[in-house]
Amino acid sequence: MDEWSLVILTLLVLVLPSFRQVFFRKVEKKEETKVSERIIFFDILKGISMLAVILIHVTFLYTHTKGLVNNDLFINVVNNISRFAIAFFFICSGILLNPIKNKQELKNFYSRKLIRIILPYFLVSMFLFFVHPVTVKTLLYQIVTGQAALPFYFVIVLIQMYLLYPLISRWRHKKWFLPVMFFISLIYFVSPLAEQPFGFPIFFPFLFLFAYGVYFRDRFLNYQSDKQELWGNEYYYNQRYFYGPALFNVLFFFRAGIMRNKVVSRLLLAFGKNSLWIFLIHFPLMLALYPYILMFNFNYYLTFLITFIISIGTSYLLALICQMIYNYVIEKVDFKKSKV
Repeated sequence: MDEWSLVILTLLVLVLPSFRQVFFRKVEKKEETKVSERIIFFDILKGISMLAVILIHVTFLYTHTKGLVNNDLFINVVNNISRFAIAFFFICSGILLNPIKNKQELKNFYSRKLIRIILPYFLVSMFLFFVHPVTVKTLLYQIVTGQAALPFYFVIVLIQMYLLYPLISRWRHKKWFLPVMFFISLIYFVSPLAEQPFGFPIFFPFLFLFAYGVYFRDRFLNYQSDKQELWGNEYYYNQRYFYGPALFNVLFFFRAGIMRNKVVSRLLLAFGKNSLWIFLIHFPLMLALYPYILMFNFNYYLTFLITFIISIGTSYLLALICQMIYNYVIEKVDFKKSKV
């Protein structure tokens, strides 16, 4: 059903010019915008995405609780509305990567990703190994495939995108670039090919989302709002090729209003700045806390809300501690840190 929905949406986007313009408009080649420091609104978008990820995983806990009679409509609506999250992360990643022009920049690029993404992922995976010991063979398999925790597949796919970036960034100004990236993702998604062959999460179904950020990076980094741009009961997964980019454009359209709300923007910014550590630790933490929340026997919806709020608070505080310790150690061993 998900595949057919995606095919129908694809046909609508290709047929309707206003939709086609949002997703596949040609981008004029201009001087590349260089990102040299954190951009507040992108951290806010990451904060929104992180809250949505936690919301998705509360629905996961509910659907995997033995003996719990679920309100399927409520769970599916909450889950589906929140499914923009992974799309946002991939789009932001594509936008915030600077062009690589020489071997030294390529070396610096991979050094930063090693320190900022791969090393924290490895450390959290090792911590989970000590909490729940497995064989060395299983540990290596979990690290390579991201199966140490449910959401870790995203990190493995993101690493693949970073490995591909120096290659695909050369083609980002080509007229065919985004449509080809889209159809690669679409064909792989609707095909009978396994999304995780041998348990390894492959990048193809998510390639379009990352490419969307790469292709439109200068537009979003130098955003000018254009008023012409704004315009179920199935359990969906993360290949939201239209919903994610569409909502991304909508939030950029209302960017000024979002940032004017100081309380909301500060909360989202705090989450966005620590989104990597929150992403890595929130799900194991939720698994540990959820049985204790159930012991209080609150009603169905109140338990859902309490689980969500406690997961947000504890994940953020623990992520903050991890980030501080990690930064302290990195500084002590004299690694170079990137601001972005």
